[in-house]
Amino acid sequence: MRYVNMFVLSAIIILSSTGYAQTTSDIKFTMPADGYVSLIATDSDGVVVRHLLNSEFRAKGEHTVAWDGLATPIWNTLGKVLEPGEYTWRGIYHEGIGLRLRGWAYHGPSDPWDISPTTYWGGDQALPVECVTDGDRIYLGWAGSEAGKALIACDLDHNVLWAAGYHFNGVVSVAVDGDIVYYAAGEIKRVSKKDGKPVKWEGRRSADLKFTDIWDDPAGMPTGISHGPRESITARNGKLYVSFANWTWGRGDITDWRSFLTDVVAGAPPGENHNPVSAAIWGKIDDRCTKLIKRFLDDKIDENEALKSPNYYTPDVRDVVVGILKGLLQDKTLVENADQLSSNALAQTNRRLIEKTYPGAISTMRTNFIAMLDGSTGKVLKTFDVHAPGKLFVVSDDLLYVMSERSKILAFDPTTGKTRVVIDGLEGAGAMTVDKDGEIYVSNGALCDHILVYSPEGKLLRTIGEKGKRNDVGPWNHNALKYVWGMAVDARGYLWAAETTLAPKRMSVWHSKTGDFVTEYFGPTHYGATGGAVNPRDPSLLVGEGAEFRIDPLTGRSKLLGMITDEVYHGFA
Repeated sequence: MRYVNMFVLSAIIILSSTGYAQTTSDIKFTMPADGYVSLIATDSDGVVVRHLLNSEFRAKGEHTVAWDGLATPIWNTLGKVLEPGEYTWRGIYHEGIGLRLRGWAYHGPSDPWDISPTTYWGGDQALPVECVTDGDRIYLGWAGSEAGKALIACDLDHNVLWAAGYHFNGVVSVAVDGDIVYYAAGEIKRVSKKDGKPVKWEGRRSADLKFTDIWDDPAGMPTGISHGPRESITARNGKLYVSFANWTWGRGDITDWRSFLTDVVAGAPPGENHNPVSAAIWGKIDDRCTKLIKRFLDDKIDENEALKSPNYYTPDVRDVVVGILKGLLQDKTLVENADQLSSNALAQTNRRLIEKTYPGAISTMRTNFIAMLDGSTGKVLKTFDVHAPGKLFVVSDDLLYVMSERSKILAFDPTTGKTRVVIDGLEGAGAMTVDKDGEIYVSNGALCDHILVYSPEGKLLRTIGEKGKRNDVGPWNHNALKYVWGMAVDARGYLWAAETTLAPKRMSVWHSKTGDFVTEYFGPTHYGATGGAVNPRDPSLLVGEGAEFRIDPLTGRSKLLGMITDEVYHGFA
């Protein structure tokens, strides 16, 4: 608010015989700028007797207001005649009320609104999972997005170049080769490195390649890459490498539902052919589903009526059974010495046991292998049996690094099929990458909260990140890492890390040789960004996504101060 100069006005009010007032002078004032002005007149006691202007727009310059000598009118009276005397007027003006962006929080390096391909920032519905580079660009991926796009390309100055994806899209792994960027999440998609637009597979009508379409005989083959840390794609010289290590179940794995359910019921207590697998399955099926299954097997209802979900909120019987089978993969009561088996080995053993228990009704799954595909057509060139392959990084035609069982790094030669162990003794490794000098980076530990850097010969050189220093709640420590599932070293020697946490979602950047923290980008928010609020006493202080931020009004950028809660999703502030 700014005040107009105030003047003393002597106005003589002359009462005519008809009772109307007349003024002997006008009120003149100067507006320093365009704005909205209000003027009042007061009597000798300072009482407001007339509102002359009420927030009316006037341009910069001189203006005149005539006063008729009447008091302020009210709804049913024009205004009474004032007594002759001396009155004072004064005014106030403002240049308009509007909005000005003070800043924002929980977003990447771009502007925080999705109005162009360069202003997106990741997936709103899931976690950061991937970082890949081809030297001059960095590709960042989020596991799921509804309103945004899950794949982002940035230049070396951290400017967003484009975003790729569709409504309800996600990324698990990314690979770059030449002018093509591949990203996988249940299927493999191809987009242009230039602008992120889809590029069709040769000989196909789409840029999307379903895993079931890769194989000439899809029976028993894995149906896709799971949203987990162990499957990966990488590409070089026209070849795309895909790792498969996920033991799972799908509807298609049950090839004969009547035969399978018949054997399950017969083998469950008090059945005559009791076996522990049937007992484990039948004992976990709810009453609604068991009744439908029995009526189906007694031919009282057909398969469609018995197994298919009648509406969107009632679980499909087949999905209920498949969910139980997935849970049994890690069941330690079905086989001997289960405690001595790794997670992958236990899942394999239990899957094979269930397949053997119901011959002819369940397909035999194949996993624990690497497929080499033609990067243009998607056709399978070769497959290689590798134990529990996870993250991949291809260096050359004869050197492919493979993370196995999250405990070791293998050097695999696709030309000969030979494998050698480079790094062993890891404890719950999550991500892996290789820089231009051949140094190998591995996120390690139960929380993947620090990064180990090895020479090409497997010698430990240094560590990055303060191990065990990342708190879920409390003051923020940007030097600490947590759940690093994606990494890449760009052409300037900076290490990018995708930290797979919801509170907060973070992409962090480090100096790869010194281990020094460089910068961090958060977000995006969950769908709707509920729970955000600005401190009314300090508009540069705000909360959201369970965190507290301070905005720098000069730059609009924010700094994370600390975590208030790790609850997801966060309530209204």
